[in-house]
Amino acid sequence: MSLRRIHFPKGLCFLMLLGVFAWWVRYHPLFSDLLVFDDDARQHVYWTAKFQDPELFREDLLTEFISSPMMDPPGYQFIYRLGTVFLNPLRLSQLISLLLLLFSLWFLELWSKSLIPDSRGRFFLQTLFLFFSLYDSSGGFPRSFAFPLLLGFMALLQRGAALWGGLVLVLEALLYPPILLNTLAMAGLWVLGEFKRAGWSRQSLSGAISLAVGCAVAMLLLLWVYVYSDMRLFGPQVSLQEAKSMPEFWKGGRSAFFRENTLEFLLLGRSGIGAEYLGGFALILAGMAFLGGIKAIRIPASAVHLCWTSLLLFGLAHLLLFKLHLPSRYTIYTLPLAFMLAIGASTGPFLLATKGIWIRVKAGEFLGRFQSRKPALLLLALILVAYAWAQGHVIVKMDTQVAVLDRSQRQMLSFLQELPKDTLVAAHPLDADNVPLVSRRKVLANQELSLPYQMGYYKKIRQRILDFFEAYYAKDWGKIEEFVSKYRIGALVVNKEHFTPSFLQGSIYFEPFNSFAKKKLEEAEEFALLAPPKEKLCFENSQFLVLCWEEWERK
Repeated sequence: MSLRRIHFPKGLCFLMLLGVFAWWVRYHPLFSDLLVFDDDARQHVYWTAKFQDPELFREDLLTEFISSPMMDPPGYQFIYRLGTVFLNPLRLSQLISLLLLLFSLWFLELWSKSLIPDSRGRFFLQTLFLFFSLYDSSGGFPRSFAFPLLLGFMALLQRGAALWGGLVLVLEALLYPPILLNTLAMAGLWVLGEFKRAGWSRQSLSGAISLAVGCAVAMLLLLWVYVYSDMRLFGPQVSLQEAKSMPEFWKGGRSAFFRENTLEFLLLGRSGIGAEYLGGFALILAGMAFLGGIKAIRIPASAVHLCWTSLLLFGLAHLLLFKLHLPSRYTIYTLPLAFMLAIGASTGPFLLATKGIWIRVKAGEFLGRFQSRKPALLLLALILVAYAWAQGHVIVKMDTQVAVLDRSQRQMLSFLQELPKDTLVAAHPLDADNVPLVSRRKVLANQELSLPYQMGYYKKIRQRILDFFEAYYAKDWGKIEEFVSKYRIGALVVNKEHFTPSFLQGSIYFEPFNSFAKKKLEEAEEFALLAPPKEKLCFENSQFLVLCWEEWERK
């Protein structure tokens, strides 16, 4: 593929500008006093602050775990090592998110141009992709690279650039290995198609060899990562039998996977194909078929190939459960993409088939009023302002992919940031999620990194959380001192809301810790943390107390 003549259609340019605007208001909600960032930044981004300050997170179990190449691949780590020279990790992750979104839109335009000749269909496809990707795949994490890598690969193969396609396979191993198998499946189909079209020609052999070399290098890189990772830290991977016996993998658990209902098990959540992502797209296709007739529906061959190869990998991941990561990772990118391709391809035929409907409702007269520039720009400006307001007041509260911090949370986190860099903070696992990213301080345990897939690591985390709740809801101050001494806690965060009747009557945390904490509540009539020694209190606001143990920590 020649890069000498890069052409950006007007529709694509408009969507890129819209993407920049939507990206900005998502992270900087207008008309609201909130700090917003991607939820998983608290898992994959916080620790890269070590590249700026090696004194941070020293001898920290959680950081050693997540910074392993098995969790955050070498290519991802290299990008952050380089980028943190210029930006703090959180801002860098958001910038990477924007760049990946823009590249994905461009690659999608290149790939879909021959699949969907109608520019209106491509525009609709790219609009759907823009908002789906922004709200479900952003953040600058390893998984954020899935779409640009897959789309870039497909665009390259469509132009016969197999050599560059082989390089993409290597990049996938370095940035987000789960998407590699999806890409290899599509690569295999492309090679078979080339041999069928051109036989054993020089071009076909060259393409096959390029992809085979890329595949071999990618596999060697993955083997190298696995061999040189410190498995003593990870311990053995959880087996199917162990997972079924652990509350963590059932409803109410941190990593809920299994379900009683087989259909739900195969369709939803970590175990399913991601049907919750497909409902809206299926509804659009159904509407097109209803209004325009079934003949208006066009499904490109590439969309079909994405579907059946993804479902095969989904089944394989279930057969080798947890060995190939989560089964849903092989469908949550490819199936929505296939549905969006079908919608884009069907847009032109649908508009042609329903032309009479638009004439009857006089839609042309309505749209004609906005053909002059000023009314059209005014309408666009009003839509953007309305979207920005909705993002900051409605969407941000519904968006499960972001963390939102109010003023009281930020005050507490700002105080923790002032503590010595080696301070170990203990807090409710949900409150502790924000501490490493915002305050840059170690935590005993948190929800984000309580991952029960590696038993050696999780055994330690599980015990830490149990010990925390035993101290958190203790009636005897001595229990708290024992807990602090055992783990050498420097600061203990107390959320006042966690001691209110409404909170205690609900779910305190995920299982099995919820049941454990509820049992402790039966033994305690009052809580020691609600009346701490005054000399321990080092911070208080409307929502939080912070207790400090600086004296013994210095001994």
